[in-house]
Amino acid sequence: MTITEPQSDHLAELVARVEIQRALPPPARRRAIRRKAGVSQDEVGAACGVSRATVSHWETGVSSPRGEYLRLYVAALDVMAGR
Repeated sequence: MTITEPQSDHLAELVARVEIQRALPPPARRRAIRRKAGVSQDEVGAACGVSRATVSHWETGVSSPRGEYLRLYVAALDVMAGR
């Protein structure tokens, strides 16, 4: 079976999406990372383009970031965790 270029592109997108989802820590860990870094929910929200309430929901497990917000949030957590 030969994978065509469009299929390859879709596969690469799928792999990237799964990898970023795996990089997202559990909600309690998200909050711990932010608090240890001394960063407010408002600051994280501003960096990710969402409200403080949205960050609170991400940290309590009420909801999870998706799409571009997921990528931005994981990057912010990485920076706050010193990775």
